[in-house]
Amino acid sequence: MGKPPFTEKRFESADEINVFVQVINHSPKIEGDMDYSTLFLMYLTFIDGTEKVFALNVSDLEGAVGLLVKIPGSSEGYAISEEFHRQLRTLIYHS
Repeated sequence: MGKPPFTEKRFESADEINVFVQVINHSPKIEGDMDYSTLFLMYLTFIDGTEKVFALNVSDLEGAVGLLVKIPGSSEGYAISEEFHRQLRTLIYHS
Protein backbone atom coordinates (compact mmCIF):
# COMPACT_ATOMS: atom_id res chain seq x y z
CA MET A 1 0.00 0.00 0.00
CA GLY A 2 2.90 2.36 0.51
CA LYS A 3 3.87 4.88 3.13
CA PRO A 4 1.95 8.13 3.75
CA PRO A 5 3.76 11.21 2.39
CA PHE A 6 3.53 13.06 5.72
CA THR A 7 2.96 12.50 9.44
CA GLU A 8 0.16 15.03 9.85
CA LYS A 9 -1.78 17.30 7.55
CA ARG A 10 -4.65 19.61 8.54
CA PHE A 11 -7.55 20.63 6.37
CA GLU A 12 -9.37 23.66 7.75
CA SER A 13 -10.87 25.60 4.83
CA ALA A 14 -14.58 25.15 4.13
CA ASP A 15 -13.87 23.95 0.57
CA GLU A 16 -11.42 21.28 1.74
CA ILE A 17 -13.69 20.07 4.52
CA ASN A 18 -16.64 19.95 2.12
CA VAL A 19 -14.82 17.39 -0.04
CA PHE A 20 -14.46 15.08 2.97
CA VAL A 21 -18.10 15.66 4.00
CA GLN A 22 -19.27 14.75 0.48
CA VAL A 23 -17.23 11.55 0.56
CA ILE A 24 -18.64 10.57 3.96
CA ASN A 25 -22.22 11.37 2.97
CA HIS A 26 -22.21 9.84 -0.52
CA SER A 27 -20.02 6.74 -0.41
CA PRO A 28 -21.92 3.45 -0.46
CA LYS A 29 -21.56 1.10 2.49
CA ILE A 30 -19.58 -2.09 1.90
CA GLU A 31 -21.48 -5.19 2.96
CA GLY A 32 -19.68 -8.11 4.60
CA ASP A 33 -16.24 -8.56 6.11
CA MET A 34 -13.33 -6.40 5.02
CA ASP A 35 -9.63 -7.16 4.94
CA TYR A 36 -7.65 -3.95 4.59
CA SER A 37 -4.60 -2.08 5.77
CA THR A 38 -4.69 1.57 6.83
CA LEU A 39 -2.85 4.29 4.95
CA PHE A 40 -4.17 7.32 6.87
CA LEU A 41 -6.01 7.89 10.14
CA MET A 42 -8.43 10.78 9.68
CA TYR A 43 -9.62 12.66 12.76
CA LEU A 44 -12.76 14.70 12.20
CA THR A 45 -13.20 17.22 15.01
CA PHE A 46 -16.46 19.10 15.41
CA ILE A 47 -16.99 22.58 16.85
CA ASP A 48 -18.29 21.11 20.13
CA GLY A 49 -15.02 19.16 20.53
CA THR A 50 -16.42 15.73 19.70
CA GLU A 51 -14.35 13.63 17.35
CA LYS A 52 -14.83 10.80 14.86
CA VAL A 53 -11.96 8.67 13.61
CA PHE A 54 -11.72 6.96 10.23
CA ALA A 55 -9.21 4.81 8.40
CA LEU A 56 -8.81 6.48 5.02
CA ASN A 57 -7.17 4.70 2.12
CA VAL A 58 -6.50 7.04 -0.78
CA SER A 59 -3.47 6.36 -2.93
CA ASP A 60 -1.58 8.69 -5.25
CA LEU A 61 -2.58 6.56 -8.24
CA GLU A 62 -4.73 8.08 -10.96
CA GLY A 63 -7.97 6.21 -11.67
CA ALA A 64 -8.02 4.35 -8.35
CA VAL A 65 -10.83 3.96 -5.84
CA GLY A 66 -10.55 4.26 -2.08
CA LEU A 67 -11.83 3.02 1.25
CA LEU A 68 -13.20 4.81 4.31
CA VAL A 69 -13.69 2.81 7.52
CA LYS A 70 -15.21 4.14 10.74
CA ILE A 71 -13.09 3.40 13.82
CA PRO A 72 -13.88 1.87 16.28
CA GLY A 73 -16.24 -0.67 14.78
CA SER A 74 -13.99 -1.29 11.81
CA SER A 75 -16.61 -3.47 10.14
CA GLU A 76 -18.37 -0.30 8.91
CA GLY A 77 -16.68 0.59 5.64
CA TYR A 78 -17.52 2.72 2.63
CA ALA A 79 -16.34 2.51 -0.97
CA ILE A 80 -14.86 5.76 -2.30
CA SER A 81 -15.68 6.22 -5.98
CA GLU A 82 -13.06 7.09 -8.58
CA GLU A 83 -14.37 10.68 -8.74
CA PHE A 84 -14.22 11.21 -4.97
CA HIS A 85 -10.82 9.47 -4.91
CA ARG A 86 -9.55 11.97 -7.49
CA GLN A 87 -10.72 14.90 -5.34
CA LEU A 88 -9.20 13.47 -2.16
CA ARG A 89 -5.98 12.54 -3.97
CA THR A 90 -5.59 16.14 -5.13
CA LEU A 91 -6.14 17.48 -1.61
CA ILE A 92 -3.95 14.95 0.17
CA TYR A 93 -1.01 14.63 -2.20
CA HIS A 94 -1.05 17.75 -4.39
CA SER A 95 -2.09 20.71 -2.25
